[in-house]
Amino acid sequence: MNRHLRFILLFTAVWAGLTTAVFQSAPFLEWLCRIHASLLAGILPLLGIACEADGIFVLFPGRERFIMIPECTAVFVSIVFVAGVLAYPAPWRSKRSGIVWGVSLIAGINIARLVVLGLLYVRAPRFFEFFHMYLWHVAFVAIVVLMLVGWTEAARGVRKSAHVPA
Repeated sequence: MNRHLRFILLFTAVWAGLTTAVFQSAPFLEWLCRIHASLLAGILPLLGIACEADGIFVLFPGRERFIMIPECTAVFVSIVFVAGVLAYPAPWRSKRSGIVWGVSLIAGINIARLVVLGLLYVRAPRFFEFFHMYLWHVAFVAIVVLMLVGWTEAARGVRKSAHVPA
């Protein structure tokens, strides 16, 4: 089978399986939403933004609340990254480390995204909708693509060096 077709089929199968599994786990998704609400409500006051977490909500005095939904957690962006790593022909050791650093980096970027959105919501509300609905979505896709390209290059180097005679 063509290696590109194999990658696409494997990527699609892994993505579909992981997405289905995550969607079937409502308690896990709610837990992720609660964690993100708590993290955001813990960070924003350090930046001078009054707020508090209440379950999946981030409450801002005198304003509407943020509602953390599963899409706010970057779990689905992480699934795309993990599917790409697992579908790529590389040693399992390289895949494990790629998944660990990749998902960790995505989680960190996502928290930064939420903090920026919280700051915009309070300090520059006219920009909030654009950043929330457009800019961050495009940026996250670009970041994940760049991360996958970087990881495949690193994995290719590991694979080549594994075949070099000593």
